[in-house]
Amino acid sequence: MGYKFKSDSIYEFDIDDNGINEVFKENSCMTDFSTVVYKDSRLLMSGGIKSNVNQATNQVIDYSFKINERSGKLAIDQRRVLPNMNQRRMNHSSIIIRDHLFVFFGYIESRQSYSYTVEYLDLVDN
Repeated sequence: MGYKFKSDSIYEFDIDDNGINEVFKENSCMTDFSTVVYKDSRLLMSGGIKSNVNQATNQVIDYSFKINERSGKLAIDQRRVLPNMNQRRMNHSSIIIRDHLFVFFGYIESRQSYSYTVEYLDLVDN
């Protein structure tokens, strides 16, 4: 599974048939975001640049996946927008520790400088 750079789609790479299957299509393209896998079936995407407005975002999007029983292919089960981060970030990093998403560093467009701050979100309560 991967989020293709400068794309609006999430793809599944199928080793058995050596193919690429589109799992989900967004309504805008994102770049310079950070992704992390949570609890084996969720992909969290934070920050980045939305191409349709050409500015950094503070959004955290939670994609939940499941296997379609009929086709055996990956499918989006749910797409949720979690609470926003305090700062709009791009080129940052993220990690999950004990059910908390930590988003750190990156470029803060409004200040035109790099950030040395860390934000976190409790994923159990959200």
